Amino acid sequence: MRFGHHYPGKSKWIPAHIKWLKELELSDMYREILDEYLSQLEILTEKIERFKYRLEELSQKETYNEKIGQLRCIKGIDTTAPMTMHAETSDFDRFPTANAFASYCGLTPGEDSSGESYHRLSITKQGNSMIRTTLIEAQPGTCKRDYRQKRQKSEIKTERSGCKGYRLCRQGSY
Repeated sequence: MRFGHHYPGKSKWIPAHIKWLKELELSDMYREILDEYLSQLEILTEKIERFKYRLEELSQKETYNEKIGQLRCIKGIDTTAPMTMHAETSDFDRFPTANAFASYCGLTPGEDSSGESYHRLSITKQGNSMIRTTLIEAQPGTCKRDYRQKRQKSEIKTERSGCKGYRLCRQGSY
């Protein structure tokens, strides 16, 4: 921060950091500016919470309940991500396979091949950017070191809970 103030903690914008910002000793003008920023942060945080609550209410309605429930079975996905995906896609049945849906989202790898040389590229990013961004933001919970063991445990847990969403996604028929 300016004026030589450095937060001693690791993570920023958590409650401890905000408390530290509120306790900083600054001149009157800078204190007023910082307080204004912090009040704006509180307003926006409250607005986000209201929207999350409203999305949760909407996801429980009969229109969305089954599809959103199936998507929630995937680790890392709660209410906001499936509601976004449902609003952007509307009808998942129009995709014959999971690969077709991945292509629609722009998550398929590009390829630059000629003759016998094959060069795989990064994802194409040619599809729906909103769904792609939502899926990428939801994925940190799924990327761990020992992913095979966790996936097997997740499959067992999903089978026991009776959730059909994971099986449908694995079969590519969602």
